[in-house]
Amino acid sequence: MDILVLFFISIVLFVIILATYYIYKSLKQQKKFSEIEFLIKKGNYKQALNLASTYLKEKKSFLIYYMIAQAYEGLNDITNAIKFYEEALTKFAHEYRKNTKIDLLIKIGDLYAKSGELISASGNYIMALNENPNEYRALYALGNMYYKGKNYQKAAFYLEKLVQVKPENWNAHYLLGRIHYYQNNFRKAIIELENTLKLNISDSSSRNNITLLLADIYTSNKNYRESIVLLRPLMERNDTFNEAFIRILKNLVLDNQLQTAIEMGNRYMDKITPNIKHQVLYMLGQAYFYKKDFLRAIDCWSKAYHINPDYADLKDLMVKYKALVENPLLEDYFTPDENAFIEFIIKCLHTRILLPGIDKNNFKIFKSDDNQCHIFFRLPSALTPADLKEIENTIRQELLGSLPIILYSLFGTVPECKADSFYKKVNEISGDQFIKIFASTKK
Repeated sequence: MDILVLFFISIVLFVIILATYYIYKSLKQQKKFSEIEFLIKKGNYKQALNLASTYLKEKKSFLIYYMIAQAYEGLNDITNAIKFYEEALTKFAHEYRKNTKIDLLIKIGDLYAKSGELISASGNYIMALNENPNEYRALYALGNMYYKGKNYQKAAFYLEKLVQVKPENWNAHYLLGRIHYYQNNFRKAIIELENTLKLNISDSSSRNNITLLLADIYTSNKNYRESIVLLRPLMERNDTFNEAFIRILKNLVLDNQLQTAIEMGNRYMDKITPNIKHQVLYMLGQAYFYKKDFLRAIDCWSKAYHINPDYADLKDLMVKYKALVENPLLEDYFTPDENAFIEFIIKCLHTRILLPGIDKNNFKIFKSDDNQCHIFFRLPSALTPADLKEIENTIRQELLGSLPIILYSLFGTVPECKADSFYKKVNEISGDQFIKIFASTKK
């Protein structure tokens, strides 16, 4: 009986000792895991890697492989990070759940994408989708990856599925908006970006960028006034004032609100930062030009050119209008002030012209007291065959065709006009001869 009791006591003691051993070993293991995890969180990746590698010699497990991979990732050793994540995934499938597998596939995909191995990256994202077709991280990663690669058809496929799974994902709506914009489908782009702005975008910088893009799309779709309304609140912020202001100015010009554009440009000229001054001057030049205040337009373009000669078509404009830049006295020839123009040409021609003349959009016709027909082409460009035909028809209607005709045009006529039968009856005054008459008179 005593022997039996002793036997049972010995068994109990053995079980207790064994359990204590395993508890001690488990606690020791847990302590090491906690220490490695602590080092990784603190960013001490090299220490974490050394400790984990030492422990790997004692026992191989999913967790230790995962921690080694984390340490390599922290050290930006992408190759080894991928290696250990993949080994953790394949060697220890029995140690993790389905969600962990999906997390690992996405992490591996992200690392492949970071290293530029896009085929391997997409393969891991697709495997994650095989585990869960609604995995939004994989959908976004694939959509974003194809978007960056300009494969817009595939990008849209994954992003459209993502907005069905997570309609609140503003990034997906935003990328879809950009895709439609690049494909010139402005209506769809507007819908996507308007929907994006209705969502909760905590990052104000991102919201502002989306607003600016939507404004640009409105402009491309000729919704100039909608663009202006959208942009005005951004003018109240210092960080978005420049971007909003230059876009509003552009929309005003495109919408033919030329005087408003001119007043606004001049009013804010002292507030804008130097880095956009050339852009503002360029837009002001366009506004003045469309109002036929050509010399002011060229003055603005000249100032913009001296700030940034490589902006837009400033170099071409300076070459094209060189004669006007060098001869500011021509201002009264090209002025929109009709009275100033008439006074100017009377003073320059040294002959008496009979008023009133014939006023057309691009030219004026006067008869002089010596029975000559004077035609003043008012645009700073060469006459085209269409211009010449309009002049011919006007002269015929006004019964002036029998008079000698003098045509004044700083930039002359395009070569196609030379063969025209009407042109052969015209005495053209252009180029240096034009400048000699109209730019040498002192004011």
